[in-house]
Amino acid sequence: MKTLIENYITHLKLSNASENTIRSYRGYLLDFARFADKLDVEAIEGYLGVLHKRQFSKASTRRALATLKSFGRWMVNESVIPENPVDAFHPPRGRTHIQQRLTEEQARQLCEGPPSGRHSLRGTASF
Repeated sequence: MKTLIENYITHLKLSNASENTIRSYRGYLLDFARFADKLDVEAIEGYLGVLHKRQFSKASTRRALATLKSFGRWMVNESVIPENPVDAFHPPRGRTHIQQRLTEEQARQLCEGPPSGRHSLRGTASF
């Protein structure tokens, strides 16, 4: 597994991936390799369980899963495995942001456009 990981890292370097991406992918993949010796559904399930026990955030778990998915896609392209087992997994959802509604006054101001008159912005562009 470690040889495959290093070959994949070489592929990333040749593809002009950023140093941060390479460092991050290497870290996640070597962490996975300490836990499993092959990329399959059972190993991925177990690894996700380990990440949960370590109290990884949802964002970190999403990055780990994205790394494994990319690695799996490369393995398929290199004919190492017939299909990507990571495709069976969906990343955990991130926080959802609740949109705040405009007040009636804010909506009215938006519809009226910018203020006019002596202190308006119109005509103040400098060249």
